[in-house]
Amino acid sequence: MPPLVLVAVAWAIGLLLAHYLLAPSGVEPAALLILAVVPLAATVLWWRDRSMRLSGVCALALLAGALRYQAALPDWTDQTFVAHYNGGGWLTVEGVVHAYPDVRDTWTNLRISAEMIEVKGQVYPVHGTLLVRAPRFPKYSYGDRLQVSGLMETPPALEGFSYEEYLRTVQALGLGYPAVEEAFRRAAFNLAAVNQDDHVKNFAFLMDPDGAWRLAPAYDLTYARGLGYTRAHQMTLGGKTGRFVREDLLELGRTMGIRRRGAAVLDQVAAGLARWEKFAEAAGVHPNRVRFIASEFRRF
Repeated sequence: MPPLVLVAVAWAIGLLLAHYLLAPSGVEPAALLILAVVPLAATVLWWRDRSMRLSGVCALALLAGALRYQAALPDWTDQTFVAHYNGGGWLTVEGVVHAYPDVRDTWTNLRISAEMIEVKGQVYPVHGTLLVRAPRFPKYSYGDRLQVSGLMETPPALEGFSYEEYLRTVQALGLGYPAVEEAFRRAAFNLAAVNQDDHVKNFAFLMDPDGAWRLAPAYDLTYARGLGYTRAHQMTLGGKTGRFVREDLLELGRTMGIRRRGAAVLDQVAAGLARWEKFAEAAGVHPNRVRFIASEFRRF
């Protein structure tokens, strides 16, 4: 394989490694810079050795890809980043509409490139994109400079769908108590196992030729917590996307008529997750990753 291709592959592996392992594990970019000293020194010391030189360059490319990914991540502590102020009360933001308005029946979605923000009478320069739901009228256009006021929050990847609505859908389809309990079990697993990739496309139903509905087999059930949309659960429970406690699920069980408020189901899920390390070891998962994921599980 040509050396340039190997270097490009190493760069891509570095990006993937940072996305799936380093960033979720909290590895700091400084640690990668320190680690880069090893392949750099090897490349310099054994420059005349072609295989050693290529290995060193590939290792540096891998670390450079990981660093590039880390550098592209938003810094939520940066006070010039508009999302830093999410949840900070009533705010005023000034900026320019930088995409064509998404016009709906009764409202318009606007993407605004933020330039300034007013917080408690003080104005600060900011950067970043703001998604604004504005009234249908007056009409807005690409390039308009606007000043908007309201409460800023981090939007969920999917709007307005919850585990309560999922179980109500099962009930509305008339699938019977076993299906409702199974849906509750899947909800409990996602929250306990920290499967934050729980968007609505991962909850499906099947219809037979006679028009009868049933739950589709469960799929995409896995630990999923990282950056981007998996920073929080996609489906809400009790209006929350995180910091769940046992009582949240027991209240869901009570509302949906699950026996003993679902306590037995929660115990069943906990017993299954207690065997995680055994299953992961059999699947060849790295021991460090096994322990890290086990430490992330929620104990209900």
